[in-house]
Amino acid sequence: MSKFIVTITPPTPNGDLHIGHIAGPFLAADVFTRVQRQRGHECVLVSYSDDYQSYMLRKGLEQGVDPVELARRNSDRIEASLAAINIQPDNWMRPHDNPWFAEAVGEVFGALRDADAIECRDSSEPYCPDCDVWGYEAFARGNCNYCGAESDASQCENCAQAPDAELMTDLRCKLCCQPSQWKKVHRAFLKLAGFKPQLRDRLVRPT
Repeated sequence: MSKFIVTITPPTPNGDLHIGHIAGPFLAADVFTRVQRQRGHECVLVSYSDDYQSYMLRKGLEQGVDPVELARRNSDRIEASLAAINIQPDNWMRPHDNPWFAEAVGEVFGALRDADAIECRDSSEPYCPDCDVWGYEAFARGNCNYCGAESDASQCENCAQAPDAELMTDLRCKLCCQPSQWKKVHRAFLKLAGFKPQLRDRLVRPT
């Protein structure tokens, strides 16, 4: 008998689940879990609501609602939707209500820093002085530098690429629609290139 921990990509609780959530990661994880259990394997299905996503803060600002309360309300809706289609994770975590979540994130960051895998340096980032928000992910929108379609500064839903904010055109604040300004900020970056050998070993399967 084998043991599996199946994790589902966490949905952002800025609303209920949509068909893409259900038909994609949730259904696939549920089918895999059921099949493994039928084969006699021990299988645990887990997921959580992505409470700290930047889209939560933006939605809260747009609706004049505390984003923490908004996350709790929509997590209730998400769990009800999953129950209605008989997808039942063994554990569903809500980060805002989990006292260990922030501590665990801090431990991971600390371990990476101690391993010299974190680089802190200045970078130029889009910023809206009127709204006092950085144009990260949910807070900036423009034209994707890969396909030209309108896209948030995170992932283009048209071509599935991750746009480069510096190369996007007509980049503007998502809250007030004013053009983004560029401002220097001191940030921490993961030295991802240093993990290339380990990632290759994990992801590339022999043919």
